[in-house]
Amino acid sequence: PKALYDRLPSITTSKLNFIRLNGSMNQKFFDEMIAFQYDHFFDFNGVPNKNDGEPINMSQMHRNQAVLHSLMREWSAEGAEERKQCFEPIIAQLLQHLPPIPGSQKRILVPGCGVGRLPIEIAGAAPEYTCQGNEFSVYMILASNFMLNGLDRKNAYTIYPWLDK
Repeated sequence: PKALYDRLPSITTSKLNFIRLNGSMNQKFFDEMIAFQYDHFFDFNGVPNKNDGEPINMSQMHRNQAVLHSLMREWSAEGAEERKQCFEPIIAQLLQHLPPIPGSQKRILVPGCGVGRLPIEIAGAAPEYTCQGNEFSVYMILASNFMLNGLDRKNAYTIYPWLDK
């Protein structure tokens, strides 16, 4: 009720407004990611009706949060240092133990590739490397497909991965 809302400290209302605004930006990202999947894999155009199907079970919400966290780490400027610390040792070991030889192809599989950045980095490390990502989580697969095939510009979205913390 408004009477109780008015009794809240202003810092609380500011935080609630911040969460509401930025949560809607996260939701816009997810809506457009799902619309992309519908457009490319089903005979359907436009944003799916939110009333179609079962709502996500609250016990599965952590998967959406994991996607947002992975997107921040793997595709944002803010995640560059963490990517460097994680990906560079892997690529260095590949270059050492599976050195690229001109004229040959080295096929590399990345199991558990998340939202797809590591396979891109490996494929870019040497022209002789081809790389395939493999992922079990449909949540990560959808996000990876969208990031790799659905965007046509940098910084297309602003997301708030730590809004839940």
